[in-house]
Amino acid sequence: MAHVGIGTSYRAAHPGDPVFTNFIPLSSILERAATLGLSPNAGKLNESELALKPDILNLAPTRRHLFEIKPTSLQSAGRAEARMYAGLLATAGVPVTLGPMGEPGTNGAIPAPGGVYLFETPEAGVIVYQYRRQRVVPFPAPEREPAVERRWRLAPLTPQQQAVIVTTTAAGVMLIIMMILLAPVGV
Repeated sequence: MAHVGIGTSYRAAHPGDPVFTNFIPLSSILERAATLGLSPNAGKLNESELALKPDILNLAPTRRHLFEIKPTSLQSAGRAEARMYAGLLATAGVPVTLGPMGEPGTNGAIPAPGGVYLFETPEAGVIVYQYRRQRVVPFPAPEREPAVERRWRLAPLTPQQQAVIVTTTAAGVMLIIMMILLAPVGV
């Protein structure tokens, strides 16, 4: 169930991209890759390899990202599978990279029976999830006010502030005059 929800989350974050999730075998992916301008060679893979199904594969020309989805405790297995799929696809003439951390649709929470699945991408190509017995309560983010150009204006000084400025200026001028008059000449 987590795989389906996470795959759906990724697909929703990438509308219009050719995204293959969970249930589509490499044989079908390679057939579709040919219609996307790639030159796959399915003959380089055997039947068992062609039957494998990567969890998330985005074949958009600007991405070509692959992700494997695993429970948090199986992160290393996810890493190994992601690398295996990337190698198989490269062998078949469809080079892909392991999907980057933080890509839209690879972090979040999805509903689960009696709780939620929290998922994230701790390393390239691997999405891990964990089940939590809790409900996610949507929290509406406050709308930001449109940026307004700041205009500064000087407020008029109060009589007290004017007196402080006059006194400070007069004292400073007197100190400068005294320093000039009392400075030794010709030394």
